[in-house]
Amino acid sequence: MASHMPHCPACAAPLPEYGDDGIVTCEFCGTDSNVQRELVPRWPLRSPPLSLDGRRNTGGGNVRFEADRLPAEHLEYFCRDHLANWDAGVVFTYLLTEPHPDRQFVIATTSSLPVWDKDAVAWAAALADEVARQEREGPGSLAMAIALLLRGIAAGKNDSKALELLAALRQAQQRGPDSHEESSRLVRHCFSNTGEIRKREDSRTCRAMLELARFVEGCCPGSDAALVALSAAGPAAMQRLMDLAAAARENGDGRGAALRLECLRLLLARLGDSHHDTRNAERFGLQLDAAFHLIATRQGPEQEALVRFVADLADNHTNEPDDRDPRDWRGPKEVLNPILLFVDEMLHEKPAVGEQVLRAIREEYRDTRGGWRHVDRWKEAVALLPSTRGRDACVHVFHEIAGPPGGKFAWESVPDLAAGLPALPAQPGKRRSGVSLARPAAGQAECPSCGRALPLKELLLVVVCGYCGGTARIARELRIVSPGVREDDLGHWSPRRLLDTYRTSDDETLRMAIANELDSPLTDGGRFAEHADAVLEVLSGDLPGDMGYAMDRVITRLHRHRDEGFNQALVDAFRRGRFGPHQSKRLLGAIAACGSVALPALLDYADANARRVKKHDEAVGTALSLARRLLNDADDAGSEPQTRWLLERMHEARDPLAVELGEHLVHSRFRNQAFGPSQEMVLRFVDEHLDVDTLEFPQWMWRGRHDRGRDDEDERPRPVRPKNETPEQRRARMLARDAATLLDEMNWWRSEHESAENILERLATLESLRLDATRHCVMHSARTRPADMTASHYARVKRILKPWREHPNLAPIAQEVLEGLRAPGLGQRMEAMFQRLERHRTMRRLLFWR
Repeated sequence: MASHMPHCPACAAPLPEYGDDGIVTCEFCGTDSNVQRELVPRWPLRSPPLSLDGRRNTGGGNVRFEADRLPAEHLEYFCRDHLANWDAGVVFTYLLTEPHPDRQFVIATTSSLPVWDKDAVAWAAALADEVARQEREGPGSLAMAIALLLRGIAAGKNDSKALELLAALRQAQQRGPDSHEESSRLVRHCFSNTGEIRKREDSRTCRAMLELARFVEGCCPGSDAALVALSAAGPAAMQRLMDLAAAARENGDGRGAALRLECLRLLLARLGDSHHDTRNAERFGLQLDAAFHLIATRQGPEQEALVRFVADLADNHTNEPDDRDPRDWRGPKEVLNPILLFVDEMLHEKPAVGEQVLRAIREEYRDTRGGWRHVDRWKEAVALLPSTRGRDACVHVFHEIAGPPGGKFAWESVPDLAAGLPALPAQPGKRRSGVSLARPAAGQAECPSCGRALPLKELLLVVVCGYCGGTARIARELRIVSPGVREDDLGHWSPRRLLDTYRTSDDETLRMAIANELDSPLTDGGRFAEHADAVLEVLSGDLPGDMGYAMDRVITRLHRHRDEGFNQALVDAFRRGRFGPHQSKRLLGAIAACGSVALPALLDYADANARRVKKHDEAVGTALSLARRLLNDADDAGSEPQTRWLLERMHEARDPLAVELGEHLVHSRFRNQAFGPSQEMVLRFVDEHLDVDTLEFPQWMWRGRHDRGRDDEDERPRPVRPKNETPEQRRARMLARDAATLLDEMNWWRSEHESAENILERLATLESLRLDATRHCVMHSARTRPADMTASHYARVKRILKPWREHPNLAPIAQEVLEGLRAPGLGQRMEAMFQRLERHRTMRRLLFWR
């Protein structure tokens, strides 16, 4: 498996390999990182299995839409009314399993799709697969529609303007093959709104979208749908756009290269924008640093275009081709400061690049004819420059833009910028060619000249050492003051490190951050299969507040992919070390989430802990409740193998597990179920092992109906255990107890959906039974006349009961069966009552009319 490189906290680009204590510089944006990370194997993104299980409220109270396909008629209205109320997994299942492309398009473009759902990110990989398939085989508009879903998931909302452009694209494709202009317009719109990509900078989502966009591009080179998917990565897509533009240019695709560079320009034009058009200074600085690194490391037309785009930011305006006037820049007004600092650094390290940026700035200011208005901004920016060469070059460019010193304008004159600048600090020792980088060490920025700690201030690029007077550029990760742990740093940790740190750390903020990392929609349980013991250790404690809620959701994340390997590993780890008493509900819930494979473990846990404690234990009750749920879910219409397995478990268990299994067998096998092989198996188990042949309820059982509701176990009648009991005697005694438990439950057996044939099948077993108690139970359940009872059926019942009507113990119950089957059933009695009522009403009408 390929090595998974950690990613830069600034731009999400892959970082080169380095040791635990080393410092590495990102080759993309130049950010220095010193966070200890472990290299972990790459785990490919995958989506959970498609399923219609989930919240599917159609708006009509408790009415649920249970069909495998959405309605054939009025599909668009149905989707707009109901899809917003459904889980993301349910909606995407309907979308990806729909065979008709037109209906798929309707589902994908419904504005109420639940892209706001945090869990929607989990299905991004499946959507990317569908984008690639539709791009190869289906209509291009459908691929674009599903790519817009990826962008909506990253943004947390739908884009109505994009849907309008998509409709225009679909119409153009239906008219003919030439639809490049509409497709390009949609792509440009997506990149012009990258500020909407998550109101908080979710680096996990951005990295996932980068990977998925690369996958789509690999399947369909030059695809516009891949560009729409790439826009979901937000500003982290800058490097990829330059790579795609260079590849398109080399392949002779001028249109494709121009479109990708235009997307890069639009992306840079929104630097610092966050959700709802708010500004974010930290985000602005990170993105601008990434652009500077690309300028310094690239060559050719892509570099020239990027230089123009950055220079477009220097005059605080962005020139939109479709607008009559330039649109006001909404980023920080100090945007010129970092640009000129970058120019100063390049004039010393790469003079050609520095001069290229200055020429582009000069051209941009001349185009807007507004350079003379920005005197104060230029003065502030040039004053920050730490070298004479950089100052002289920038002052010269300013006077080329604004005019010679003393030149008159409407109400002011151009000042001599060089005359008003403060003196440069003295440089000790050998003069440096540029501004050295202050490397981070032990949480501080060390002065490159003397090694003393430099003062740190938020967003300050260049500082002066208070000891030696040297000037240094602060590394990005120390320049941005951000207390606590970055989310993106935790994304680089291995599963083992996350779990061990969570268990051993005393920092509640760090533990909460790890809980949120585990609660990510991209958490894949398959990665944690080798660390099942640590997973159970994390889930074993009772956690208060938000941390407990987060860890409860982690259980759903870990089990989402339904990995058999992970489920089996978790159950095995539970058996090895977690059979002790007083386990948390969270841990037992995680085991139950493994499905049917966890049922034996939960039953064993309940039985083992019931033997350790005298009084009822809450953990035992929780385990039994979860086991009951699994039994109900796994019950396959009373399957014979499961019935046999449950009966075998009963003679090995003690109270309350034996009672729980007995109740489940009766509820699931008898109530509202037809009499069949599984029911007969239970009946013969009781008849074979019961050692008290009485027609009354066994009074010596562990928990009889007459004892229910009592908490004092000492008042319950107990069986007499003989002295020097042999293993065979003990087994017989336990089997008799289990049989009595079942018989007690069966005596309360009622079936709402009775049939005459079913009654006959049960009564036919009377002759082969051993005990009168079980015969009494069978006849006790056959005293209500079913709706389909006929004279022929009644005659057969009389023949079966003939020998028992003279039996000394069973004659009364046999007579009750005959009388009950002869009397009309409840439905017939109700019908007769309604008929009498109708006759009464008719008679009143006749009397009234008279």
